Amino acid sequence: MKSFLSLFSFFILLGFLSGCCVAESCECPGQEAADDIALRFNRDTIGVGARGFTQFETFRLLLIRTPIDRSGGARADTLLLDKNPVAAPGAPDLLIRRDRPFARSVIGIGGYRYSILLPRKPGLPILHRFELTDVAIQSRYTTVSSCCTCYENLRKEARLDGGALRDLHTAPTDQPVLVELRKP
Repeated sequence: MKSFLSLFSFFILLGFLSGCCVAESCECPGQEAADDIALRFNRDTIGVGARGFTQFETFRLLLIRTPIDRSGGARADTLLLDKNPVAAPGAPDLLIRRDRPFARSVIGIGGYRYSILLPRKPGLPILHRFELTDVAIQSRYTTVSSCCTCYENLRKEARLDGGALRDLHTAPTDQPVLVELRKP
């Protein structure tokens, strides 16, 4: 009987302690998009030396995700994004997330390099190719209160076409930094 009372008291105490967290809601703005990489095609096609893309040129995209380290058995993934619509002003044309457009991987976004290809008609060479490499994401979980833990992005960088390393880090409440893709 004594062990039953001890066990019963333990569950009552556990219920009271867990109850304090039930009433508290966690505020973690932008947490789900912390690691996102947002790409946008330059649409400026007017004027001398314009380096923008027409809607027709970005209608079909080929996205290739290649693991940096293949020793764990990870393989490259390829997606054909057909009928890719033009995004609203200020919105990304392509958003690379932990679970989209590719399936979630244990490696994470930073464990891959990405190739964005704009193909012509089948059988013709690629119109344009962009390489997103050296993706580095450093993050941590921070305790907001005794019942809340939020995911926080400390550093996010990537290199486009072998250029300078770009700082893509954003404050938790902001949208991801747009990486602009231009014609060479």
